[in-house]
Amino acid sequence: MASSLLLLTSCTKEMEDLKPDRDVAMLNGGGCSPCEGLFINLATLKQGEKPFFWRGGMNERLAKVSATCKQYFNGTDFSNQQFFVVTGSGGTLKHNPANGAIGINDDYINAGESVTLKLSDCMNGFDLRSFHITLHGARSAYATICLFKGETCILDIDVRGIDHPNTPGKGSYNFPVEFHARNPLEYFDKMVIKTTSGRILWKGYQPNFNQALYYPATYFALAPTP
Repeated sequence: MASSLLLLTSCTKEMEDLKPDRDVAMLNGGGCSPCEGLFINLATLKQGEKPFFWRGGMNERLAKVSATCKQYFNGTDFSNQQFFVVTGSGGTLKHNPANGAIGINDDYINAGESVTLKLSDCMNGFDLRSFHITLHGARSAYATICLFKGETCILDIDVRGIDHPNTPGKGSYNFPVEFHARNPLEYFDKMVIKTTSGRILWKGYQPNFNQALYYPATYFALAPTP
């Protein structure tokens, strides 16, 4: 395929006002507490042993994000479920603090392995309507991102590793994958990144923190469940 970037027309449905009883997040130790924002973001690169998902606006400075709005994970410990339940198959899910990658057994999601993100119970009343992530894979790497609503896969996104469009022929295989629901029927609550050939690397970039200018922020956009 010519490009691994999938960009569909954004849904035109206006977002309804957020209800206070749905602005929730699970803290370490359990329980749900107030936390607002229409985006769940991910920051792993240059975060060392303290990478995290966080809920807020897409362009907020990380230094201003409240600790109660962060979902920390570390090594093989993904027990905090503030926003996402993160699981893996084919081996042990782990984060590498040296490079920020989330993979199975090693830094990569290899053929036959997968990483799953599912909205947690504390996000009841919300679905996901779009996402933007950055993957890394040579041209021999093939993967599928399956979007689920409940137990039903509603859409498959086929991915193949490519040279980054801003660094052609320079050895960079970072490339974006993006999805925007065209209507509420394409809203989803779970996504599975599964490699079918070769291997894929996944990191969470946040340019306002690490100045990775070529790599836009990693985000997942929320929508009230229709």
